[in-house]
Amino acid sequence: MERSTDATTESAVPSGDTTSTFPDIIGRGQDLECDWKLPTAGPENPFGTGKLYTTGSKGRSEIKGTTNGIAIEADAIYKDDSAYTWITVAGTTTGFKFSKSELESMNTEMTVEQKQQAEQIRNKMIFQCKPWTPDESKFALPTGVEFK
Repeated sequence: MERSTDATTESAVPSGDTTSTFPDIIGRGQDLECDWKLPTAGPENPFGTGKLYTTGSKGRSEIKGTTNGIAIEADAIYKDDSAYTWITVAGTTTGFKFSKSELESMNTEMTVEQKQQAEQIRNKMIFQCKPWTPDESKFALPTGVEFK
């Protein structure tokens, strides 16, 4: 997808709280840095908040937290009509790759873990965004992670 040069689209940076999904925010084609939270975020859900960075048709989400004393990181990169997600729990990383069509259809052949990741991507969330200067390193896939 090409970046839009339409002045209306470029200047329409979401302001205040915007309820949307990762694909919809990324689909704007803007250079944005967003804080996001699930509508149910709170102390009982330490993974209900995170960051999203977008530029053109690419996006990167980051979540970090601790549950029961175990550090967990969940990241995703959206580019080339695919979503690459990886989760690190206690030093062990597991990666998944989804095509855009798999995310839209919730393929019945997905594993339980893949369905959970796909649902996270499609969830409605509350975003607060601002313009940013893109850092292309945010959109590089990690080395050493096998995407299933």
